[in-house]
Amino acid sequence: MQGLMSGVGIDEIHKLLASKIRITGTVPQDYPMLSSEGQRQAVQAAEKLEAYKAYVHEASEERKNKGIAGIAFGLFNAVCGAIICEVGVAAIAFGTAGAWTGLGIVVAAAGAVAVASGAYMVTSGIADIGEGIQDISYANKGDTESKAFNFVRDTLFDGNEDNYRMSVDIAMITGGLLAEFAAPMAALAVAVGGVRFSNRMSSKSTPPGAGEKKPQRVVPGTNKQMEDAEAPNTRKTSGKPLETEGTGKVASYPSRTPEATAEAQNVVGELNKILGDGKRAPSPAVSVITHEDGTVSVGISGEASPKNIETARQLQNALNKKYGNKYTVKAESMPTENLDTIEGSNTAGTCAESKVVNAAHDNPSKITGMDTVWRSSKKENPYPYAENSNQMNPCLTCSDIKNIEEYMKYANANKK
Repeated sequence: MQGLMSGVGIDEIHKLLASKIRITGTVPQDYPMLSSEGQRQAVQAAEKLEAYKAYVHEASEERKNKGIAGIAFGLFNAVCGAIICEVGVAAIAFGTAGAWTGLGIVVAAAGAVAVASGAYMVTSGIADIGEGIQDISYANKGDTESKAFNFVRDTLFDGNEDNYRMSVDIAMITGGLLAEFAAPMAALAVAVGGVRFSNRMSSKSTPPGAGEKKPQRVVPGTNKQMEDAEAPNTRKTSGKPLETEGTGKVASYPSRTPEATAEAQNVVGELNKILGDGKRAPSPAVSVITHEDGTVSVGISGEASPKNIETARQLQNALNKKYGNKYTVKAESMPTENLDTIEGSNTAGTCAESKVVNAAHDNPSKITGMDTVWRSSKKENPYPYAENSNQMNPCLTCSDIKNIEEYMKYANANKK
């Protein structure tokens, strides 16, 4: 080595090495930034949070406007009812004074009915004002879920908005016509006409989450509500979560427990043996409710046809034989007269949720959990609850607050 390098200076060695060494590099921005799964999920969570905030803001503003309109309608009804009462009192006085004539008796009777009708209008107007104030208060707090209390509707009519509005209309028409008969006043006629219009408009206006057929989702297991942000016919879950409280309480589904999920998968396994797993296989959705005593209620989707009823019987026998005598399976829905079908969604009474509450109706044991799953592996789950899972969110019809309330009332009717 020394012989080979003799006579070569250090500088020459450096030049020689420099000509043979190539240093390459990259500008940092030439490479995309690394992203972990956690970072991706954090971004998604942030986007969902922003969407949820926007949803709450919009719903709160809508509820505030509803409250303002309710106060205006209530005040209008109360004032017009008071006018009808005054006219009715005057008619009673006039009729009593002239009771010796047949006309006097008729006018007094008409005045008495007018007073009763007017008093009811005043009372309902005060109730509407109170409800409107509550809606505004809830909206200012960002609460889009709590239902405002109307002491007339919620006591005399058990919360039925349609019957309540109909009663106000009847009182207005009866009292107004009789008051006009007893004391024809042009101003009163105009006021009554305005009341009729306001009550018709009010009957079409519904408080958030109570009767409006605006698509919403309630997720079993976490008792979350979701508004479907996409067109109804896409039947995709958009997912703006909103927490509610309780398990099996009115207007919320029972929790999606591990026990309910495991039972749902057992049902899917046995039902696939009976019906197969093709794209056209019937009863694609299964809903399960577990009970405190270990029994299980099951509902399968589809029409309550003789064929589906027979399928339910076979499924019940297969489950009881394999896993113990604890299953009740229904293909028939609970009574549907109080259920609403949401436009663009499934017909009330055809979903698995309406069948499972029917199965749970006669079970005296308390409900402990619930799950709904899509049994077909060859047809896309229309309302996926989570990735890589056959669990389902409810459809728009089964997400409607009024329908959920009816479901859970029926399911819990005979519990100890």
